[in-house]
Amino acid sequence: MSHEFEAVNIDNDGLSTKQKLTVAFGLLLVASLTMFVVQNSDDTEVQWLMFDATLPKWLIITISAVVGAALVMLASAVIKLRSRSER
Repeated sequence: MSHEFEAVNIDNDGLSTKQKLTVAFGLLLVASLTMFVVQNSDDTEVQWLMFDATLPKWLIITISAVVGAALVMLASAVIKLRSRSER
């Protein structure tokens, strides 16, 4: 059994190039999310079924995105289960 190891270049500061890119991407993501929240901080009135609320826009958009992603994951799981049961 042979083991293969990925070569990692470590600079003088102790971080590999991959780690530096990961940190840079993380900082870019945090900065983008911060700008998103600041630009969408005003309140919006929301009415859904019999519920009324006043929430910040960023929260409404975030909740909608999370619910949408959860529905996509649920639909994907149902499709996979059905295709496995047909085999």
